[in-house]
Amino acid sequence: MNNQEYQKLAAVTESTDYEVIGERMKTVRAIRLLHAVLGLASEAGEIADQLKKHFFYGKPLDVVNLAEELGDLFWYQALMANELATTHPEINFDSIEETNIAKLKKRYGDKFSEHRAVTRNLDIERKILEGLMRPAREGDIPGQIYCDHCGKPCDEVPFYCMNCAIDFSRGGGVVAINK
Repeated sequence: MNNQEYQKLAAVTESTDYEVIGERMKTVRAIRLLHAVLGLASEAGEIADQLKKHFFYGKPLDVVNLAEELGDLFWYQALMANELATTHPEINFDSIEETNIAKLKKRYGDKFSEHRAVTRNLDIERKILEGLMRPAREGDIPGQIYCDHCGKPCDEVPFYCMNCAIDFSRGGGVVAINK
């Protein structure tokens, strides 16, 4: 295969419904998310370039600039989190960080292992990300449904929180799972 053949074969897999794509891009959400992701990619590229120059060209590591670029990454992350929060107000840095740690605790337990990195339970990880499960905390009963507002155990059926007077029979609450 030559370059021209490759280009021709690659072109048939491109999404070319430009009118529909253009309509999707007309929203404020699309503009903000695109701004955020392009900013994240460009700032990550600036960090990568500095590390490349340090490790491969012997240039001194500019820690002040790395910290600045990291700050820029935070800004673009905040832009994306703020946009997501317009339709999901529960999304903020605290909830994102807590959910990420819960996912990593389920994946690795108390410390990293190569085996656990490749033998992941993606179904349970997704439930954690969706807020349907969390690792069991000290004193929790694995499998027990806990109120996602106050953290107290719910009555078995219909999964009612006596403390908050919330009915979780149709969903909600969190299930404690073993680490």
